[in-house]
Amino acid sequence: MTVSSRDFVGVEDLPIIAKFFDEARELVGHDQGFLHAGDVWWRYGRTEPETHQFRLWFQEDALIGFGWVISGQSLGEIQLHPSLTDAEFDSLARAIVDWAKSVCPSEIKTDCTASNSRLMRVLESSGFVKGAADGLDYVIDLNAPLPDGALPTGFQARQVLESEFEERASVHRDAFNSPKFTLQRYARVRSMAGYRPDLDLVIATPENQFAAFCLGWISNGVGYFEPVGTRAAYRRRGLGRTVILEGLRRLQVLGAQTAGVFSNARNRAFYESCGFVVVNHWQGYSFKQTSDSSL
Repeated sequence: MTVSSRDFVGVEDLPIIAKFFDEARELVGHDQGFLHAGDVWWRYGRTEPETHQFRLWFQEDALIGFGWVISGQSLGEIQLHPSLTDAEFDSLARAIVDWAKSVCPSEIKTDCTASNSRLMRVLESSGFVKGAADGLDYVIDLNAPLPDGALPTGFQARQVLESEFEERASVHRDAFNSPKFTLQRYARVRSMAGYRPDLDLVIATPENQFAAFCLGWISNGVGYFEPVGTRAAYRRRGLGRTVILEGLRRLQVLGAQTAGVFSNARNRAFYESCGFVVVNHWQGYSFKQTSDSSL
């Protein structure tokens, strides 16, 4: 196998990476730890471009693997094409890990699905130490009937209007205690090629304050939600569930057969109440650089 690699050239590489995930999911399904293309658009859009480092590996013109480092320490992704043989996988995974060690100055944090024994072996043999479980993948079959959702009188589930962008950024900041999610960052998310205004949904109060929101994505007939949140003052009223259900209905209309979401275990009851089921567990790993390990 003749393999070449190069650094990320910019936002024009994102469709190549999104296509990689579409192809991988089509080959092996939605429960093998491959990101959704929407995760690519969201993760890149939500923070400044300079916080991202990628290295892409190709066989001829086909992307077969890449590493994605965020903010100089988090190896956000080690992704390899599912068609690789064990020997090819091992060689390429080690190349990605070595690249990450060369660009991360101190501690490296990453994760992989508990079912990905090939990647776990590479990480552990490369000095990574297993940490806490890191989250769950949830999937819903959109061919099945959706649960009912109800709203208090005067509340609406709808998409965001252009005049409401500041309020949309505000509900995100409140839901995640994330003061860095500025109007500028939200604009960058909306500039991503995979963004759809009809899947940028909110629950609006009678006073037109946004109480909850979700951002939906669709690629290759598969839906995804990232992020999902509820303003602190409006939690435990079923509003987050209702906005998700509105998103699922819209995905059905768009022809999606399946939808997914990633979250931690403490939100399991919430997503199961929407009809999702757990299909994968993520395991955290970390590696601390020493003076010798960077040589």
